Amino acid sequence: WVYGDSDILESVTQKIREANGLSKEDHWDFTATLLEWAPSAITESLCAKTPLDLPVKLLCSRHGPMIVLQESAHRLRKLLLGAQIAYVPESNMWWEVENPDYVLGELSSLIRHVLFCEKP
Repeated sequence: WVYGDSDILESVTQKIREANGLSKEDHWDFTATLLEWAPSAITESLCAKTPLDLPVKLLCSRHGPMIVLQESAHRLRKLLLGAQIAYVPESNMWWEVENPDYVLGELSSLIRHVLFCEKP
């Protein structure tokens, strides 16, 4: 996700086009299809991995799209045995912007758990 004005967006878009060797028109076709093939490729590659037992906190927008965010978080949790899911209140999609205090609190809790063995 790119945050900023149109100049920043154009700058980032140009760098991505150059890195992929794409024309301006092909870039948008590539970007549109990226969301179709990337999730399935990522899912297939992760399914072949052994689940990890790590202290992980998956933050998920409480009011975010069910399939894109919430279901994905539950699937990822199956691959991370020590993972917990926390639903960010008053959040639709961009929880790091919509509720930064909650996010910082969850991050602090995870750090205390890892460093000082405190219960999350």
